[in-house]
Amino acid sequence: MIFKSSHPGSPDVSVVISGATVDYTTISSLTIDVHENMHDMATITFSGFVPVGITDYVGAPVFISIKVAAERTIDFYGYISFIEPKMETRKGLINNSPVQTAVATCMGSSYDMVYPKYKTWENITLVQLVSQIAETYGYSYAVPNDTFVWKRLAQTGTSDWELLTSACKSIGYNVTASGTHIHVYDPYKAVPRQLPYVELLTVRGAYGDLKYAPGRIMEFNGLFGNTTLEGNVYNYNYVGIDSSGTVVRSSTEDADFTGFGELAARKGVAEVSTNVTSLEMLNKLSKASTKHNYPYNATALVTGVPDPVPGSVVKVDNFNSNFDGYWLVRGARHTVTRSNYVTELTIATDSTTGKNIESKPGAAFNPPPPPVLNKDNVWVSSLDFGDVYA
Repeated sequence: MIFKSSHPGSPDVSVVISGATVDYTTISSLTIDVHENMHDMATITFSGFVPVGITDYVGAPVFISIKVAAERTIDFYGYISFIEPKMETRKGLINNSPVQTAVATCMGSSYDMVYPKYKTWENITLVQLVSQIAETYGYSYAVPNDTFVWKRLAQTGTSDWELLTSACKSIGYNVTASGTHIHVYDPYKAVPRQLPYVELLTVRGAYGDLKYAPGRIMEFNGLFGNTTLEGNVYNYNYVGIDSSGTVVRSSTEDADFTGFGELAARKGVAEVSTNVTSLEMLNKLSKASTKHNYPYNATALVTGVPDPVPGSVVKVDNFNSNFDGYWLVRGARHTVTRSNYVTELTIATDSTTGKNIESKPGAAFNPPPPPVLNKDNVWVSSLDFGDVYA
């Protein structure tokens, strides 16, 4: 199904629900949510609903696409997790249905990875961990060639998804699993990955031209400071005892940062003690601690742009302030109705001023193969694809 309004910025929207009775003309709106270290999500809202097939929807494979040009698209592959029909007799029939509205909530394909397991992983690297999990589910993957070795990872009643995200975060990486592709990335190396880049303009940046254009900032809500919703932003001194009983130390004062501009000062020093297997592991924990909390955070509601994804970079321009410049995308929520398309971006930075970025060359992101449904009606990668990059 495709719906498109007469508005010049209206995207092409496609929805396919497999194995259920669907009147696609009753879809009134949909959302796609993609965020770092979280499963993709989508919702589909129906105005009037075919009541005979309501129970057929749960577990049905779903494909959603929002496209503004051939190479500018956001796709969702997943399953309907639950559906919420609402019947209010006083409102009469809508689209000849006594079910006036229904909202189908869909979880991305990676939701296959949520079942608790018990397993011990011995002497394993990040590449080995990601590749083995990807193989289990028939996924493709891209992972940094990090040689760090975990002596032991204990999976005691946690899911493969929890194991993967917690292990990656502990050594400074983030994870997305869009479609059937696991992407592990370093947020401090966002520019070399060359994920889609978008400039977000204020009214001033549009030179007073209020005509529609993708990426115009309609609302910008910031939270700037060392106290954030995710915790306080400090420097850290780590003290650990390694497997031989030796006391080892590490500090974040000389840690890397995004390089987007002038590094914002982190006030105060917090002390952390932990047990580690080696100084290398303590250094990993120390450096990773700066990559998940940022002193400048914001949500930007913009006219619809499908390009930004977690791990990509956007430029906030023409507020004429020190927070103009480059920001890391941590999440995006796309909302489409029959009359409008907007994107809410969750962004963060550790820098002020918009100087030109100087970044070391790196491995650009390679588009993964598209998912396909196998004989069991499960999304899997159409090709065996493993990108181990520097």
